[in-house]
Amino acid sequence: MQLITRLDFDGLVCAAMIYEVERIEELNFTNPKDLEEGRMPFFFEYGDAIAHLPFNANAKLWFHNRDFDQIPAVKLEGVRGKWANSPSCAQLILDHYDSPEVTKYKPLVDVANRIATADLTKEDILEPKGWMLINYTLDPRFTQDHPYGIKILTGIRTGKGPEAILEDGQVASRVKRYFADEERYRQELKDNTKMDGSVIVTDFTDFTDPPRGNRFVAFLAYTDGNVHVRVDQHRDPMRLKVSVSKSIFNKTCNVNVGELMKQYQGGGVEGAGRCHAYTSDHVTVCSCERWSPRVSVDPPPSESTPPLNIDPLQPPGTVLPPFEFHQAILETTYRMKIWKNRPEKYVPHAKRGEKEWYYEVLRCYWWP
Repeated sequence: MQLITRLDFDGLVCAAMIYEVERIEELNFTNPKDLEEGRMPFFFEYGDAIAHLPFNANAKLWFHNRDFDQIPAVKLEGVRGKWANSPSCAQLILDHYDSPEVTKYKPLVDVANRIATADLTKEDILEPKGWMLINYTLDPRFTQDHPYGIKILTGIRTGKGPEAILEDGQVASRVKRYFADEERYRQELKDNTKMDGSVIVTDFTDFTDPPRGNRFVAFLAYTDGNVHVRVDQHRDPMRLKVSVSKSIFNKTCNVNVGELMKQYQGGGVEGAGRCHAYTSDHVTVCSCERWSPRVSVDPPPSESTPPLNIDPLQPPGTVLPPFEFHQAILETTYRMKIWKNRPEKYVPHAKRGEKEWYYEVLRCYWWP
């Protein structure tokens, strides 16, 4: 059985416990978006296990502590595991099995609970040590870091303490990079942030390589703020990324951020979320104009927005909504790359004959 989880501290602790009680033959990492869209670079077979990720119909063992109430009960028939409200997914697994094989991981589950609920101290943010520091070297967005995740998991399963793991050369290199990124992030945060009432607003749209850092630093630097809004340039110049998070120290913001982001085709949880902003009202087919965007978050598209149609035979001048048009172009580019590099791995994600269709779309809209 294959186990699929997220490449973060909670996901690794989940994997360590499941390995103790289930017959796991392979471990892979992905993120919620890729799982839901079927873009994982590995086969997902019927009967596999999922932890700390949304449900998939192929799973027969599933653990998750959010969004489980949106799944029809009929889809969960015959599925083992546990899905309920919990500080972390690791806590669910600990409670579910309740055996000596997994209870030995309780100290790590406690750390995972603190991380998942953002129950952090000033020292955890500015001067992290031990497991907290190891947590900051993990980034679930970069699922290609599979060997690094396996290295940390192996250390956990063999009973190594955080100090012994931090002495490893690769881990030490990650720690050094983390602190270097933090130094740059704190300086750029200071130079590109202003207060708007109780809202901390950071504009990183001028950066092609935006600074990476601990998102909780802003709440220590701007103690009067109760929510942080960060705006970054999207890889598509016609869009922006808007990230919103509530302060873990000044807890006076009563807005559910995740629900707010859903109104703008985004998502998230109660304390943090993300959506996209649009940089123009429309785009013209075969024009491919690009300009420097400077806009605020537009309201969600209305129900009257014209449907997407990127037929290569469509005449020049046809107007399409910017979000749908560019999302389609990016996706076709990605799938063309899949077919060229490792088609045998991705056959489930594309039907026979689609290779030529994507080729035509790319040639029509992007090639001279």
